[in-house]
Amino acid sequence: MEIIDHEIKYLIDKRQKDSIGGWRYFYDVKEIAADIDDLGQMIQVLINSNNKTFVEKYCEVPIKVVLNNNLNKDGSILTWIIPKENLNELQKKQVKLNKTKWGES
Repeated sequence: MEIIDHEIKYLIDKRQKDSIGGWRYFYDVKEIAADIDDLGQMIQVLINSNNKTFVEKYCEVPIKVVLNNNLNKDGSILTWIIPKENLNELQKKQVKLNKTKWGES
């Protein structure tokens, strides 16, 4: 378990350190927003490693952002974890890059 605990600490340390949290494909590229795919993977890791308390601690806010901002009328879910309103400068840049470089879904 020591190795697993070490790896979980490593992954938790790589989460975004902003008000939302979450994880992104390249943790050191701030222009890429956190996404729901990485969040789902982290939830699986935390649950399967018996760290369920970490799910609430590190995943509750990003989940709320998704539920409040990323659900479409057709039932689909946008994968980037970015609020729709009151964006900071970095989030505005992430939205612009999502639309012009990475894709919006």
